[in-house]
Amino acid sequence: MTGLKEKIGRSTVLTFLAHFLKLAVAFVLLPYIVSTIGKERFGLWVIVVVVTQYCGLADLGIAHPLSKYIAEYYTKREPDRINQVVTTGLAFYVVFGAVVLTVVCAMSGFFLRLFAFSPALYPDALFALRIGVLIFVIELAAACVTSVLRGLQRIDVTRKVQMLYVVINAAGTVLVLRMGFGLRGLFLNDLACLCATAALEIGLSFAALPSLRIARRFLSSEMFRRLFSFGIRVQMSRFSALIGFQLDKVLIGYFLSVGLVTYYEIGAKISFALRQLPLLVFPILVPAFSELSVRRNRAEIYDFAVRLSKVLAFAAVPCTVFTIFAVPRFIEAWVGPGYGLSARVTRLLSVGYLADVLPLILYAVLQGMERPHFQMWTSTLSAAANLVLSVALIRWIGFIGAPLGTCIAMTVTSAFFVWIAHRFFFRVRALPALRRTLRAPCAASALALVPLVACDRAPSLLSAQPSRLANLGILSLQGLLFLAAYLVLARRLGHFTREEKEELGRYVPCARLLLG
Repeated sequence: MTGLKEKIGRSTVLTFLAHFLKLAVAFVLLPYIVSTIGKERFGLWVIVVVVTQYCGLADLGIAHPLSKYIAEYYTKREPDRINQVVTTGLAFYVVFGAVVLTVVCAMSGFFLRLFAFSPALYPDALFALRIGVLIFVIELAAACVTSVLRGLQRIDVTRKVQMLYVVINAAGTVLVLRMGFGLRGLFLNDLACLCATAALEIGLSFAALPSLRIARRFLSSEMFRRLFSFGIRVQMSRFSALIGFQLDKVLIGYFLSVGLVTYYEIGAKISFALRQLPLLVFPILVPAFSELSVRRNRAEIYDFAVRLSKVLAFAAVPCTVFTIFAVPRFIEAWVGPGYGLSARVTRLLSVGYLADVLPLILYAVLQGMERPHFQMWTSTLSAAANLVLSVALIRWIGFIGAPLGTCIAMTVTSAFFVWIAHRFFFRVRALPALRRTLRAPCAASALALVPLVACDRAPSLLSAQPSRLANLGILSLQGLLFLAAYLVLARRLGHFTREEKEELGRYVPCARLLLG
């Protein structure tokens, strides 16, 4: 298991570095993009991206199990089976992409008429939708080959390519906006950057696995059935994710206006960025648990999963608590005043996203051990509850009903998933594991809010409306006080055992200093 832990540790570090770079660039560019193209065009950009993602629901979930089976066959030393996985997946997505492009080009006018935006924006919207779908199709086809890197646990390579993409895409974004290309320029820039980095990553995939071949003789109907059987169950989870993270934007654009989507997107981007931090390790964990299932029994895997869940909760709970408290000041420092709706969105979604993220390790275990149907059941329930609640609450209380419905649906269905996973797969009680995982982080976070509240009240004595720079300074001070208080309290409450601290110290250099 030592070699596997080293793979996870190395890949995780680069994964977080890539994400922080992407996050920093996105947060710097967003106010500039909104001020350059306007709130309505920005909202339209968000809607087009969402619509293209919904096209992916028709792909039968074939992409999901690729890295899992590549990892399995690589461990078993079966190169021809790896070639069957890649070739069969690629052939499917070439056909799928052609069909999607044809349908979208023929029906793009119908899609766009569903949303409330100025008629003057229609030509830009039509262009953006078609190029957006083309980007989506190319990305799916390329992923069939680049999944080799993930299956071989070479996530470090993929993250380096992603960092390159972020840098050239950011430079291209500034360039096209300065040249006055507007919304169209943003999509053309995305297309050019994707083609360049996808070509690089495909080349690296062949270099990492010299036995990799894409040929007609590797097309396999048996492999397609296997990919389909696994993927269609995971696809329900993807459907639930799109409902939970994207449907609200569509509903706001349909029932209210595209301009209001901008307020939702700004608030959701903060919550989503927070949620993405732990999710970054998910592509690493699924093939890792798939490999582990060949070598270890279920009890050992469960113990490993609980220890990983403790690490996840230790980071996710305080981050969420701090975000909920500090988000109004952060948004004012980031994009300026007048975005109070966005702060309310962040607070509601952060609660729901935390509930959705906490069972992440269990999701990875069940997918890695070919038991995705547990997640499929709860994902179906979550999607249905989210749709009904969001529509009903938007019509009842307006804009804020969208994030409120998402928060309620995610919290309830995540709790249900944890219960059924423990009851019917691991066959142990869920409550002891929940206590081990959540007791110390929740208690420490709640107690650490006391100095945070005191710090938040002090600026009101000096100025009724602090400047952006002053808000950033206040946030920094609040964050340091909260972090110090949380670490001291979590250490006193004994969240990690001595063995767990030593293990963390091998992969996170500052862990021994922070955890004691």
